[in-house]
Amino acid sequence: MGNYMPYAYAGGAAAPSPALWKGYDPLRALADPGYAYEVRMTGPDWFSLVSADSWTITQVTSGTLTRVDQAGGGLIFDSAGYNADDDGINAQMKGECFKPAADKTLWFEAYCKFSTTTPDQYLVGLAQTDTTLIASGALDEANSSMLAFYSDVNTTATYLEFVTNKAASVDIDTHIADVVAATGIKLGFKVCTVRGALQVWPYINGVLQTADIVTDTDDIPITEMTPSFVAQVEQQAADAELTVGWFWVAQLR
Repeated sequence: MGNYMPYAYAGGAAAPSPALWKGYDPLRALADPGYAYEVRMTGPDWFSLVSADSWTITQVTSGTLTRVDQAGGGLIFDSAGYNADDDGINAQMKGECFKPAADKTLWFEAYCKFSTTTPDQYLVGLAQTDTTLIASGALDEANSSMLAFYSDVNTTATYLEFVTNKAASVDIDTHIADVVAATGIKLGFKVCTVRGALQVWPYINGVLQTADIVTDTDDIPITEMTPSFVAQVEQQAADAELTVGWFWVAQLR
């Protein structure tokens, strides 16, 4: 049962990735509260969660968080303007509930679409509460806990970077994925214990990025984090829109 995926289309382009989620038993999670803690956000779940009751929302001049008005649902994190660099939205779920720890495997995956391939400012992942995850165009490397895919003013066009951050000790892969505008991409990672030490395994579209596995525990956060998303502009031609069809986070108790 540990490798069971509750989807007839498991492993499809827009479905959770079996390779990433191997070892997690979602049916046991439903039946046994002591097994794991999870946040699984899919279409129906969005309806009661687009509010300040569930999210800490910070706007720079503009920015909106809305439900997708089309089949399949989801959320749109939208800069809702492009008058100046850095305009947009910084949104984090309330409650820091995920804390990497030995033998407490943590999984994260999100199905995303980005409206632009210019180096706008995006972030998808887990982070400590921070109203300026990307401040004045640049990733806030002083954030004491972060595991995230992102792009900022320093990112090469069409690339996503990947950061692990522990107390401002940072590991960054400057080209972990290519972005194609309005095309779905699955961004995920697993924090697991290997020979007694934490490692971070990043996945793109369900494929482990073996060259980018983080093994330096100085760079792997061990404090509480929450699902976090940013969509801010780095140009004045179009909105920066991050559409999240679903995201799923789980950790063994």
